[in-house]
Amino acid sequence: MDKRPTIQPMEKIKLFDTETGEGMGGITNLTTIGLGSIVKRNNQWEIFLGGREKHSKIIHTFSATLPPDESLSSTNWTIQSFPQDPTVAEPLAASPAPTAWDATGFHCPSYVRGWDPTLLQGAGAWQERIYYASCREWNMAGPYAIGFLEWDGVKWKRYGEPVLQASEPWEFSSVQEPNVIYYEGKWRMWYCAGPNEAQHYLLGYAESEDGKSAWKNRKIFFSADGFDACVLARHDRFDMLLARLYLTPTYQEARDNSGLWWLSASHLAEALEQWSEPIQILKANDGTPWHNGGVWKPTFHYDDVSRKFYVFFDANCLPKPGAFFGNLTVGRLAFRVLE
Repeated sequence: MDKRPTIQPMEKIKLFDTETGEGMGGITNLTTIGLGSIVKRNNQWEIFLGGREKHSKIIHTFSATLPPDESLSSTNWTIQSFPQDPTVAEPLAASPAPTAWDATGFHCPSYVRGWDPTLLQGAGAWQERIYYASCREWNMAGPYAIGFLEWDGVKWKRYGEPVLQASEPWEFSSVQEPNVIYYEGKWRMWYCAGPNEAQHYLLGYAESEDGKSAWKNRKIFFSADGFDACVLARHDRFDMLLARLYLTPTYQEARDNSGLWWLSASHLAEALEQWSEPIQILKANDGTPWHNGGVWKPTFHYDDVSRKFYVFFDANCLPKPGAFFGNLTVGRLAFRVLE
């Protein structure tokens, strides 16, 4: 870009909150809720969510939809429930086995549609996937690995084995927070690695022709406490949102640089220096109580009619005394880029 654009923040709202019931539409079986990604499928906007059910330690993936033809400015989301009980959200896939590598469930879901040349006995086929991170036992540092659910035309099913595991020294034995797009014949993944001994995270990049093996060009993308990198193809440009998670050692407070940052590039660049200078669009500790403990896992889309970006993100409020985490919610931010 020739000059630094101006960001025009617009409305910011909380969409889903299991503690207050906001946006839940009568769903009562979830104790936590978190974001995955947003996509338009069958002329209808759909958000894939992660959530934990009552009396369960497993994170499941759920779906919420807008009515057909409604725009992203709408708040009329419906979490999909069992037909026989509208108070119970219906998981997209069955629970992993208790001894599986992903026994804790499907964290941080990321939807993508791409071409897999290994399908149909080598003839290749398009496939819809929801990538996720998981681990065998609950632990903040994991170690996490990344796998996916795949759409078989009728339902989502678990692929089975992890498709990306930590192998580089800078990954510190754990990879998570996948954000994947398919572009120019490759499945391209940005992911979070770490934490290291100082409890810092960084962002990695890798690419694969089939999205499940032979990940190449594996490199550090962003090293300054990056937690998520979500990419959107928009006409002849690409936009990226970075989530930075600066926390105090006890995870009780978000520091000034915690928040969401917007970048843009004329091509899908694999190196940070080929993107525009990051501009902060959301500061975690800006005084908003429901996200003053940190924001992460952005997913976003651009509306050509209103010329707005709609950003959906995970939010955490500062925990109550004696608690480790505050209440997890999902928010939405709208902004314009004035160039």
